[in-house]
Amino acid sequence: MSTVTLQIGGKSYAVACADGEEAHIAKLGAMIDAKFAQMGDNLAPQEVQNFLFASLILADEVHEAQKGSPPAATPAPEGPDEDKGKDGKKSELRAEIEQLKHDQAELQHERDVLARQLKEAQELVETATAAAEQAAADAAKQQPDEAVDSDQQHDMFGEDVLAARLEALASQAEACAEALEGTAPAP
Repeated sequence: MSTVTLQIGGKSYAVACADGEEAHIAKLGAMIDAKFAQMGDNLAPQEVQNFLFASLILADEVHEAQKGSPPAATPAPEGPDEDKGKDGKKSELRAEIEQLKHDQAELQHERDVLARQLKEAQELVETATAAAEQAAADAAKQQPDEAVDSDQQHDMFGEDVLAARLEALASQAEACAEALEGTAPAP
């Protein structure tokens, strides 16, 4: 068993191979390195993605060769004017990608804030519901045989203050839910 050190994308990789296969493995490694070079500035941030893309390029060439047609043409070197236009387009695309990443981060933050607000609103509704149920139970214990008229209920809960607060809280919870579901109109 032998080991061959391959240089791919500026990094060294030790690969084990059968004795006598060293030159062949080195040639295959050089082909992969050439595909990395062909990708130029379009390298992905993760090394494994770059290997995947290089593999796809090589697989495409093998597929085309098996069909009997020439592999997909490698772009010819471009003239200075074409290079400038291509670099300009690359810069525009990179800027657009960065803007999309920024927008995505903002939307994720907004979603997280809305999720927290919804959770808080749900907790407040639960607390208010429990308090109202407890107050009703306490009132029923104090006057077990007497019917409580609506004027007494209003006074017991502070002149409809609790009802108004519960309505406002429910509206906030619905607005948060709609925003999280993406059904809320844009502000």
